Amino acid sequence: MQGNSCLGTERKLRVCFLVRQLNMGGAQRQLIELVRSLDQRRFAAEIVTLYDGGEYWVDAAAVPGVRCASLGKRGRWDLGAVLRFACEMRRSRPDVVQGCLGVCNLLALCVRAIAPSTRVVWSIRCSEPDFASGRWLSRLSFGIERIMSRLPDRIIANSQAGRDFHVRRGYPSGKIAVIRNGIDSKRFRPDAEARKRMRGEWKVAPEERVVMIAGRIHPQKGHSLFLRAAALAAKRRPGLRFAVVGDGSAQFVTPAKRLASSLGIDDRVIWAGAVLDMVAAYNAADIVTSCSSSEGFANALCEAMACGIPCAATAVGDSRFIVGAAGVLIESMTPESVAKAWLELLARCDGERDALAIQARRRIESECARDELARKTAQVFEEIL
Repeated sequence: MQGNSCLGTERKLRVCFLVRQLNMGGAQRQLIELVRSLDQRRFAAEIVTLYDGGEYWVDAAAVPGVRCASLGKRGRWDLGAVLRFACEMRRSRPDVVQGCLGVCNLLALCVRAIAPSTRVVWSIRCSEPDFASGRWLSRLSFGIERIMSRLPDRIIANSQAGRDFHVRRGYPSGKIAVIRNGIDSKRFRPDAEARKRMRGEWKVAPEERVVMIAGRIHPQKGHSLFLRAAALAAKRRPGLRFAVVGDGSAQFVTPAKRLASSLGIDDRVIWAGAVLDMVAAYNAADIVTSCSSSEGFANALCEAMACGIPCAATAVGDSRFIVGAAGVLIESMTPESVAKAWLELLARCDGERDALAIQARRRIESECARDELARKTAQVFEEIL
């Protein structure tokens, strides 16, 4: 067997990860965490991107032993990228190619035309694709993936909710392994100095409390629900501020800012935009919330909890598993329910902040360790060879 020969000799197992771009995002950050953690005595990793650049390109390129290459795709219909991908696969001859979402999953299958023995792994990183925006291309891509989902050797879902949804839609249940995201708890940790610095940048007074939402500004992430809940919570508890960390397209950012203005909470909302130092951002908050209508495995909740920040999250995806008893789950997606959950959690923080911080961090250390992400992914690679 190919797997036995690879692992029984000195040759490393060559793994190629195919991703759209190394821009800021949960999937991209998890990919970098994975390649950092893979045992370099056994694996030689390569990251191939469809598009040039991205905020995480430097981070990826800095990982020892990892090669980064871009196909230089110039637009959606630049089919020359397929030929460039074929050339890259002929050059690197990987043992395993893992597609990271959507079109990358489909493109990964093309390697079979060049190297039939190469194993192909797909990724699922959402509990339910966002079809509400009416993007026909997203619907078409999902339909094609569903039809072709029996072709990859294995499919890795980062949440149980994502696995269950895709199985209901026709994906083969026997091929899907659930490997939850891994958090670097040495990086994401409580940091009083970082808290002080970021709150100074945000002009937050020491006595004020901050409720933070982190992620791209998009209808799926529930920023409208967040702002409406903020307006209610602000009336019930003085000294509350609300931080929106993340960016998005103008078609979503502009209406969100207009909504905040119409609700009369302009002076309470901090539009932080994209923040590179997320450790400082999490530490600057008193609670972190997720108001998503659909979610797979929410990195923001895990990272915040690793920093000792309690979380309140809508009951979607695997958020129930993540939060556990170290926060509050929001069962009803109404502004009233969200505001109530925040106020309950803030009240708990007033009396037992240290205990909640310890409980939140310990949960992430025990359930979402980065080393477990690498170990379980390596196990999948070895099983299919």
